[in-house]
Amino acid sequence: MLFGFGSSVMSASGAARLESLIAYVQENRLTTAKVIGDTDQIGSDAINQTLSQARADAVRRYLRSHGLANLAITTEGRGASHPVTDPARCAGLALAAQRDCLSANRRVMIEFPA
Repeated sequence: MLFGFGSSVMSASGAARLESLIAYVQENRLTTAKVIGDTDQIGSDAINQTLSQARADAVRRYLRSHGLANLAITTEGRGASHPVTDPARCAGLALAAQRDCLSANRRVMIEFPA
């Protein structure tokens, strides 16, 4: 799910994906989840670490407030350490173009341990 640049507010498409996930968790009676937040590579490590944790926490709050109050959820912020899009691919672009190029790195993943 994608987030805007510098934001921990979920996009509408991200919230819609969570609604499908909530139904899946309920139907399959899953009990634990790990929410992992990521950022793009623009900005300092400290800011990106804080932002990635805020993204993971935002998803946890959403899940809890939309029917998964009993799901055991841990969160982890990874900053910019696990990119989907290679930052070198976007190097040399103007800042606005870099933001677009790296948008896939602004995300949260949810794992369901066995």
